[in-house]
Amino acid sequence: MATAPEKSISALFADKLKVDLPYFFTTKNEPIYNYIETIKLLINKYKRTRNYEAIYEIVLVGEVMLLS
Repeated sequence: MATAPEKSISALFADKLKVDLPYFFTTKNEPIYNYIETIKLLINKYKRTRNYEAIYEIVLVGEVMLLS
């Protein structure tokens, strides 16, 4: 069973997605599509501004959350 990510990692990811931290822990049965679309939009925004460091951080945070 996967363990929950550290609070600091969750907070960082929430900041990147521009959502509140409780957004990840609600028990609503909303589709994960919103998370995926938000990440896609954020990455596309950073691609347009050529902010590749921000894209790298998004990917890095996502990997850390998956490996935790």
